[in-house]
Amino acid sequence: MSKEEVLRTAIIRAINNGFCPLAGITAESTVGIYPSVDSVVFIYERSGWVGSKGLDVFRIIFDRSFAKALWGDEEAGDEDFYAPKHDSLSGSYWRKMWEYHLRNMAISEDPIKYLEGNM
Repeated sequence: MSKEEVLRTAIIRAINNGFCPLAGITAESTVGIYPSVDSVVFIYERSGWVGSKGLDVFRIIFDRSFAKALWGDEEAGDEDFYAPKHDSLSGSYWRKMWEYHLRNMAISEDPIKYLEGNM
């Protein structure tokens, strides 16, 4: 997949899972998503008119709500997901899936390539 296809797939999946890249923009109101390697243009319909807005790719993919929508908020139960923090309510030391992937994407050499392999 090209980087643009990876971004488009990840963003559509996150929007379908509740990610809202712009106030009031939902899966139902999104008409088109046009990514490039440095920005994403959203075409949307609201109240009978069509608008567009460009956002920085990294602003989107490193957004916590994007990560939660893409990878989920459940705890991972694997040694790789261990985090040096303690939740006094659950007694858990495990990271949430989105935290694990967001951290690894941030330290990866190519964040978009990381997205491609972990969607």
